Amino acid sequence: MHHLLGRAQPGESLHVRAARLGHEVRVEVRRDGAAVPEEDITAVFQCEERAFRERKLEDPLRVFLARQEVEAHGGQVGAQADVGGTTLFLTLPVSLSEELGHPAGWQA
Repeated sequence: MHHLLGRAQPGESLHVRAARLGHEVRVEVRRDGAAVPEEDITAVFQCEERAFRERKLEDPLRVFLARQEVEAHGGQVGAQADVGGTTLFLTLPVSLSEELGHPAGWQA
């Protein structure tokens, strides 16, 4: 969210959506407005390439570390651009314990 928020132009909006897709949860952050150029989309999660291109490390490192954390939990990240805007997303597997419900001793 921070990545797209920092690039939003006046009048553009951000949308956050989460949905369960089978055994995964997909979380999307979409910026409606001008699409990110294709070369930037392919580099969104590439720390070194973005750091050299943008001449800063903070945001590229933050996005790279988020990718590493998602992948460590068995998920994936991605980015898509179209005429109406740009979407960054992540998917995470739903754990078996969540599928079966709460443990017997669990209380709300």
